[in-house]
Amino acid sequence: MNQVHANILLAAAVTLALAGCASKKPAGAEGAAIEERGAASSSASDGKSSSTGKDAVVARSLGDEGDGSGDVAGAPSARQIFFDLDQYTVKPEYQGVVQATADFLKSKPKVRVIIQGNTDDRGSREYNLSLGQKRAESVRRALGVLGIGEDRIEAVSFGEEKPMAECHDESCWSKNRRADIVYQAR
Repeated sequence: MNQVHANILLAAAVTLALAGCASKKPAGAEGAAIEERGAASSSASDGKSSSTGKDAVVARSLGDEGDGSGDVAGAPSARQIFFDLDQYTVKPEYQGVVQATADFLKSKPKVRVIIQGNTDDRGSREYNLSLGQKRAESVRRALGVLGIGEDRIEAVSFGEEKPMAECHDESCWSKNRRADIVYQAR
């Protein structure tokens, strides 16, 4: 009898461990996959990313390309929050971006956001993915404090895989240390 209980407990522990490691594929997750470096480019003049291939289709379906479809029309134009080196605290100068995002989401209950955390190319891949996630989570928490429900905010990390600028000096690194806000109509 004790052996049977031990086997049941072992099976339950293994099941819980595997369930904890499983990742749930969120709605629109195809746009949240890490892409190869160089697959995305940006326009330095307007600060918005432009993508090619599959990501362009996903970005358009999320309303990121300004196609005006659904409830995403009128979304705030400021969609990026920049961070200091190795930091993930939303700086005071970006509180306006967070507030505008929260105000828009309050006025459009069928819209949700995906916060995409990014880093510069210094540090290991693992470190950068972790830091990007912390940046996205920091913005998610700031929106939560302003009354936006967690069910309307997804935080993902691209790490260093989605650079806005590709040179190797502070002028580029500072542009890559950011969180992008992507609006999505439900």
